[in-house]
Amino acid sequence: MPFQWKDISRDWLLGGSIDYEIEDVVNAFNDVERIMGPKWLDLAFAQSRGTTVAIEVIELGKTLKTLETICSGSKLISKIATLYPHEISRGNAPRKVEPTAFQPSDELREFAHALKVARFAAHYRRHLPEVELEPDLPIKNKIRHPDFRVECEKTWVYVEVVCPGFSREAQNIYKILSRIANVNDEIRIDRVVEVYLFKDPSDTEINRIIERCKLMAGNDLQPQECSIKNVAQIFTNPWNQERLPTYPPAVEEKRPILGFVRFQIKNEKGIAHGKKCNVNMPFTDERAQRILSVKSRQLSQKHPGLIIVDVSSVPSGLKRWPELIRRRLQPNLNRRISGVLITESSISGKSMKIEKKFLEHPNPIHPLPQDFIEVTIAAF
Repeated sequence: MPFQWKDISRDWLLGGSIDYEIEDVVNAFNDVERIMGPKWLDLAFAQSRGTTVAIEVIELGKTLKTLETICSGSKLISKIATLYPHEISRGNAPRKVEPTAFQPSDELREFAHALKVARFAAHYRRHLPEVELEPDLPIKNKIRHPDFRVECEKTWVYVEVVCPGFSREAQNIYKILSRIANVNDEIRIDRVVEVYLFKDPSDTEINRIIERCKLMAGNDLQPQECSIKNVAQIFTNPWNQERLPTYPPAVEEKRPILGFVRFQIKNEKGIAHGKKCNVNMPFTDERAQRILSVKSRQLSQKHPGLIIVDVSSVPSGLKRWPELIRRRLQPNLNRRISGVLITESSISGKSMKIEKKFLEHPNPIHPLPQDFIEVTIAAF
């Protein structure tokens, strides 16, 4: 039985409001059910409901409908249909994926990539006549398969998509940060702990940092400051109800910073107390170069190429990554890459919001067609 607006409003939105036309909402829900099958929505979303979930369904429906018009789009649809409910129904993926909350499986990494490829390919298909998924691309006696290619101004543009927040490297760092931040459970309710890491610490060094944090936070004389040579700098301070203390970064660092915070507030005899442990570590620009190097091998040597970097699962991604990538788009570096699109999507309030930054290579082997650039920077 097709979805009706009253059913969606009652059972999925739970009476909430969103910034979509009613007709578009109903069509999107029905498209998901038609393309994925009548039981797929209940399997994928289980008992999760509310405006955030409804927006996910709406955006997915719009993407799937467009994918149907793309050559071999059914293969990508099948991958999304298979991976999405498998992870969530088994309880391995929370409804809102937080990078610090779990160690994603290979299947979840594959799903995150597939969904982003689908959304971006659908965007180009809505504006340009021809999109092909995973085309055959001969390079040096090998057949490569870029994520997709787009025809524009009688030129094929090859596109690769990457989601760095789901990489094993990023997850290992989050695991370290979370492990140190757990010291918050063992410190006094009226303490703030700030840790700045200089490097990826070993198990022995992590244990040393944790013990030092507990020792410093337990001291009645505050503030405290300690440096562990070449490993970390630690600060502790009393909790201040009116103004939480802030410290300048322990390292003058222009590279991206990954952070993890544990925070708790408690009311005691009418007085608000709290505790906080904040752990930060710089992320080197070597990672950006590795991404560009690996993905550029999938791009054509005879046609323009675009790399899309989705930083939705990277803290402060859109603030940090554009400059990180820009440094690598030099006149004599990475010239096979015609441009890089950095995106960050989130469901905020009543709709999905996608922010982006487009970086054009100053001296590419093959420049991007102007119409393609305009579609790339257009609203999703």
